[in-house]
Amino acid sequence: MAGHPEGFPEGFGNIYKDAAEAIAARIAGRPVDPLALHFRTSADGLAGVLFVDAMIRSSNNNSSWEKI
Repeated sequence: MAGHPEGFPEGFGNIYKDAAEAIAARIAGRPVDPLALHFRTSADGLAGVLFVDAMIRSSNNNSSWEKI
């Protein structure tokens, strides 16, 4: 089966490679290559959690608009 399953492991490999490159650059005190900064950060994770929290609050309040 071609397509998605073929590239799935490589997708994760690229994320880990970029994260490792960014960590190594910071440890070495050199600038991080901007092309290696395509992985999610803790701030992105927090934004996702806040979004889910707003959805739950909306659901509990008759689908009202909620601030994130």
